[in-house]
Amino acid sequence: MFQRTGYFPAPGDTHIADYLWCVDDEMEKKCSLEAFDVDGWFGGRDAGAWREIAARVQDRDSADKFVAERRTGWQSTQIARLLLGGRFEYFPAINIMNDGCITNMPDDVVVEVPGVLGPDFVKGIRMGPLPDSVLAFCQLHAIQANLIADAAATGDREKALQALLIDPYVLSVAKADALLEDVIKSNMQYDIRFK
Repeated sequence: MFQRTGYFPAPGDTHIADYLWCVDDEMEKKCSLEAFDVDGWFGGRDAGAWREIAARVQDRDSADKFVAERRTGWQSTQIARLLLGGRFEYFPAINIMNDGCITNMPDDVVVEVPGVLGPDFVKGIRMGPLPDSVLAFCQLHAIQANLIADAAATGDREKALQALLIDPYVLSVAKADALLEDVIKSNMQYDIRFK
């Protein structure tokens, strides 16, 4: 990304490749990228295990204890530590509503920017505009994320389908329809709005 655009719009990991449809097998090999371990993402825990953890974290003291016990590199754990802590610190990558941090992106989309975190405080650093070559990727993903969020909140299959159809990885309406049905079917065990 940096060689082609002069920018690296990520906090420094290979996660950026998940969002660039132009990353092919040759590029993956050249950059030593590996398939993402989906099963390991949530520490090998399923929804039931996370419900048990959530049941134990009921107040500030139990949240402090849980955060102190965690020994993972997840940024979310570090963010929680700072939000519960007693001082303000710079953090290299937080996901927040844009609200002017990136001036040529809509305010109502979530962006990942550097910021300052502290006790019950999150403030993104204003980055100015993105160059057009990077903006195109970010705008597409932001629009898609908003469509997905609206679809999930309302159970609107058409919006979910629209989100799939603007994804460069989805190459046909038939595949988008089949993928949507498969995702909804496999998630019916949860409290979802799609019926």
